[in-house]
Amino acid sequence: MIRVACNDKLFTRDKSLLHMIHVACNDKLFTRDKSLLHMIHVACNDKLFTRDKSLLHMIRVACNDKLFTRDKSLLHMIHVACNDKLFTRDKSLLHMIHVACNDKLFTRDKSLLHMIHVACNGATESKCLNRGCCWRPPADGSRTQPWCYYPVSPLASGQCHVNDIHRVDCYPEHGATQATCLARGCCWSVSSVKGVPWCYETSDVIGYVLSNVVSTATGKIGNLHRDRPSRWPADVANLKLDVRFETNDRLHFKIYDPSVKRYEVPLPTPDVDDQAPHPVYDVAFKNSPFGILVELLPTTPMTLQYRTIGGVLDFYIYTGPTPDDVIRQHSEVIGKTFMPPYWALGYNLCRWGYNNDRNLKAIINRMRQLQIPYETQWSDIDYMKDKLDFTYDKQNFADLPNIVNDLHSHGQRYVVILDPGISSEQPAGTYPPYDEGVRDDIFIKTHDGSQILIGKVWPGLTAFPDFTHPKIIDYWTRQVRSLYNQLPFDGLWIDMNEPANFVEGSNTGCTDNSLDKPPYTPWISDGNLATKTICPSARQNFSSHYNLHSMYGYFEAKATFEALKSVRQRRSLVISRSTFPGSGVYGGHWEGDNNAAWSDMYYSIPALLNANMYGIPLMGSDICGFGGYPTEELCVRWTQLASFYTFMRNHRDFNAFDQDPASPAFRESQHILKSVVEFRYRLLPYLYTLFFESHTKGTPVVRPLFFQYPNDKATFAIDRQFMWGSGLLISPVLEAGARTVNAYFPRDKWYDAYTGKEVANTGQNVTLSAPLETINVHVRGGTVIPMQEHNVTTAASVGNNYKLIIAPSEIGIAAGDLFVDDGEALDAISGMKYILLHFTATRNELRSTVQVNGLQKKMSLGEITVFGISENPRQVIVNGKHNPHSYDANNKVLNIQHFQTDMLSPLHATWS
Repeated sequence: MIRVACNDKLFTRDKSLLHMIHVACNDKLFTRDKSLLHMIHVACNDKLFTRDKSLLHMIRVACNDKLFTRDKSLLHMIHVACNDKLFTRDKSLLHMIHVACNDKLFTRDKSLLHMIHVACNGATESKCLNRGCCWRPPADGSRTQPWCYYPVSPLASGQCHVNDIHRVDCYPEHGATQATCLARGCCWSVSSVKGVPWCYETSDVIGYVLSNVVSTATGKIGNLHRDRPSRWPADVANLKLDVRFETNDRLHFKIYDPSVKRYEVPLPTPDVDDQAPHPVYDVAFKNSPFGILVELLPTTPMTLQYRTIGGVLDFYIYTGPTPDDVIRQHSEVIGKTFMPPYWALGYNLCRWGYNNDRNLKAIINRMRQLQIPYETQWSDIDYMKDKLDFTYDKQNFADLPNIVNDLHSHGQRYVVILDPGISSEQPAGTYPPYDEGVRDDIFIKTHDGSQILIGKVWPGLTAFPDFTHPKIIDYWTRQVRSLYNQLPFDGLWIDMNEPANFVEGSNTGCTDNSLDKPPYTPWISDGNLATKTICPSARQNFSSHYNLHSMYGYFEAKATFEALKSVRQRRSLVISRSTFPGSGVYGGHWEGDNNAAWSDMYYSIPALLNANMYGIPLMGSDICGFGGYPTEELCVRWTQLASFYTFMRNHRDFNAFDQDPASPAFRESQHILKSVVEFRYRLLPYLYTLFFESHTKGTPVVRPLFFQYPNDKATFAIDRQFMWGSGLLISPVLEAGARTVNAYFPRDKWYDAYTGKEVANTGQNVTLSAPLETINVHVRGGTVIPMQEHNVTTAASVGNNYKLIIAPSEIGIAAGDLFVDDGEALDAISGMKYILLHFTATRNELRSTVQVNGLQKKMSLGEITVFGISENPRQVIVNGKHNPHSYDANNKVLNIQHFQTDMLSPLHATWS
C-alpha cells in the first residue's frame, strides 16, 4: 500500500470530508482492471514526476470521471481533505490530486516500483496518533517511507470480505462511525446480526507467530513473535506461551513478556506439578498466525478472541461437560465458598435513618409482636458518631449496647456497616483508626509514594487502607475488636469499597501519566477512570491502584473475614458491595442501591444467578427497593421473591417511610408477608444443605434452569424463573396487577410444593394461577426435600421436628441429603463436627443412612409427605410400627404424621 504522509499544511483534515486517499500500489493494481472497480489509477511516467514550478513538489495523479463518481453500492468513495489550491482543476488532468513531497523522495527506485514516498518532517508519535494517523517506524530506522501516514483503507483491496462470525472488533470504544472506522484503516460494513461489530479488522490481520514448542512436565511452552506491527502503539515483539494440562477437565495457559516482570492478579490458585494423565480435551497449536485450538473430545471446535492493552494473559479453560461441572471446576481455581452461619439465612431488617435508639427499639418490638420470623437487625451509618468508622453515636444511640444484648437474649443477631474511608481530619491522638494507620503506614499513597492519598467520603476528608499491606490484618483486627468490645455485633457489612470517593481521584486531583490517562479506557460514563474513586496511579503494597482497583473489595472482605474470625471465634457474616472472583471464599454480596420498581425486582434474578456462577452464592437485593416509594403490591411480590434469595434483607433509604413487614404502610398485607417468610424458614434445612454442598463441592446454590436441563434449548434464555439446587423451581410474579404467571416446565416430573399436585403439561409454558398471597414453587421429581417446623428465629427452631417431602421421578425414585451442624463453629466441617443424612425412596419405600454423625444433637422426624401416589395405601409402617396416615385423592398425596423418630438412627418407612 502507498503511505500518504500526514502533514499539517497539505493534509489538513476537513471534517466534512472524512475519507482519505487510499492507493493500491502493486503492479496489477496500477493496470486498469475491470474486476477491480473504483481503483485509483496512477500514471507513473516520467512526465508526472517532473517538477512543476507553479505547483512545487506536486504529484499529478490522473484519474477519470467515472472513478470519482460515488456508487452507493460500493462505498469506495475517495474524499481528499486538502486546501483549495491543491484542488485546482487542471483541464489537461481531470480531478488532479497534488501532493507535496521533497525531491529525494521522488527519486525513482527500481526496487520499489511505482511507490510514492511522502515525507512527514517533524512528526512525533504522540502528535501523529492524536491527529488520527498511523505511526509505524521501519525496523531499520530508515526514512524511505513516512513514519506518520494516513490510514490506508482496505476497502479497495478485498480485505474486508470477512464473514460476520469471524469479524474482530476494530473500534471497541464508544462512538464508532463509518468515518472514524475508515480513518483507523479498518473495515466498515453494517450487519443485522446482534453483537457483530460494524467496524472490524481486515482479513489479513496477523498477531503473533508461534515457534519452538517443547514439552514440559506440566504441558507445553513456546515462543511468540510479532513480525508485523499492529495498529496500536508499544507492541511487544516477543512473548512466551505456557500451556499446562492441570487436571483432566481443566486447562491453564498463560501468555506473558519474559523480559519484563509484569503485574499478575494476586489470587491464590492451585499449584500443579504434573500433567493430567487423561484430559478430556485436545490442544492443537497454529503457528502463523498464532492460535490455540482447544477441542473437547469428541465434540466440535470452539474459538475465542481476546484483546488487551498490556499485562499478562492468564486463562483457565473448564471443560464441563455440564454447567454444574464448569462452576465446580471454576471453584477449584478461585476457592470454594465460605460456609455461612445458619442464622445468616434468616430474615434481615435494615434501613438508613433509624436516627436514634428509640425508633430502633420501636421497630424491633413491633416485629416481635407480629411474630414474623426475624433473625438479624442491621444498622446503617447513622449509628456512627459523625459517620466515623469504629464509633457509635453515644447521644442518639446511647442505649445501643443494651439493644444488642437484648437481641442476643432473644436469639437474634446484629450487623453494622463499615466503610473503608478513614477520617484524616480528626485532632491528632483522638481517632485511633487514623493515628494507628499512619503509624503502621497502611494507607494508600499518592503516585510517587510520598504521601497518603486523601479523598472524601461520608466523614469528610479520608484516607483509604491498603488491604494488600502486610500489616493490614493486624490493623483491621484491632479496629474491629475496639468496636466489638462496645457493640458485640455478629457480622459486618462492608460498603463503599470500590472504593467510592466523592472527589475525582483525590482532593488534589490525579496526574496525567499513563495510569491516570491510559491510551484506552472502557466504555464508562465520562471516560475517566478516577471518577467517583481514587487515582489509578495511587500506590499500594502489591502494585498500582490501576492494577488493583477491581480487587479492593476482595481484599477488604478477606481482611474483615479474618478479623471477625479472630475477634468472635465463630463463623460470622461478611456482606460486601464490591466483589471479585474469589470473594465468595470470605463472604456474600448484595446488589447495591436499587429502587422501588418492578423492573429492579426483575433484574435482581439475573444478578442472583450471575453471582452464584461467579462463586458468590450468598447474594440478595434490597427488598421493596432501597430508593423510591414501593406500593404495597410491589412489596408483597418482592418479599415473596426475596424469600428465595440466598441472602434476604429488607433495606431502606434515609428519606422514606418504614417498609418493614410490621410497618403501618403494609397493614393489609402483613399476613401474606408473614406467611411467605415462614415458608422460607421451613425450607432452611434444604437451603443450608445446598450451602454445605457449595462449600465442599463448589456447586452453585441458586442456578438457572439450563444447569439442570442443558439439552433443553428453551431453558437457555429463562431469567424470570430459577432453581434452588436441583430440587425446587421458583416462578415469581414480576408485573404489577398480575394474578397469573407464565412458567416454563422442562420435560420432567413436577409437583406443586404446597399441594403436591403434579403438573400435567411439561416441556412447555404453563399459565399458573398466582393470587397476591402466592408465589409458585414446584418440586422436581426425583428429589427429597428436608424441612423443619418454623419459629421466629433459627435459634428457636433448632429443636423442632423435621419433615420430608418425597417427590418421585418418572421411574418412582427420589433422593436427597440433610446437613446439620451447630450453625456457627469455625471447625464444624474441617473437624467433622456435623451430621449428614442421605435419603432414598422407591415407589413404596423410604430409607435413610447416617453418613456422618459427628455432633451430639437431638433430631426428630415427625412428618413424611409423598407426592404422586396413585391410590390410598392400605397400611403405612414406620420403623416396624404401623402408623396412621391421610390421603388426598385429588392431588394424589400421602401424608404420614403422628409419629416421632430419631433421625440419627436409620429410618425405614413403607406404604402399600
